[in-house]
Amino acid sequence: MALAWAVALLAAAVAAAVLAGPSAAALSQLHPPGAQRTRLIDPSPALVNSAVTWAEQQIGAISTYQNRYSRWWSGYCEAFVERAYRLGFRYESAFADYRAELRLQRIRHGVPPRGALVFYSGSYGHVALSVGGGSVISTIGAEADRLPVARVPYRWFYAAYLGWAMPIIR
Repeated sequence: MALAWAVALLAAAVAAAVLAGPSAAALSQLHPPGAQRTRLIDPSPALVNSAVTWAEQQIGAISTYQNRYSRWWSGYCEAFVERAYRLGFRYESAFADYRAELRLQRIRHGVPPRGALVFYSGSYGHVALSVGGGSVISTIGAEADRLPVARVPYRWFYAAYLGWAMPIIR
């Protein structure tokens, strides 16, 4: 019983630290004074439009894991949004992408603007692409391994909304 209580207390402390974000001391470790910083650039309006147009063209597409090569992002929400921006695979999961954005203090809340990456909770997390007006486009798992792409309200997903960030274009 005491072990279970200690594990629960530790889990709560870790969760509180994650939600609080990085401290000033932690950020200074990421970028010590005098160190060269990577310049973070938000996508241009033309790139945002290109990403949203590509995502809109995928609406209704249903692929299976057995058909990876025609829709190679199928079932992988992070791959879907990275493909929309032609970024390649930078993160192994939506949660890893969210943590990177959180560490850089780029997560915002409220209705996501057009082109934003919209993050949701979960063990691997979930991410969708905002098309503006309170809607997102994403892969959504349904019917075993059939994974349709759909446009839905940004608060529609089964998981808790964590916030949004514009993708980093380096």
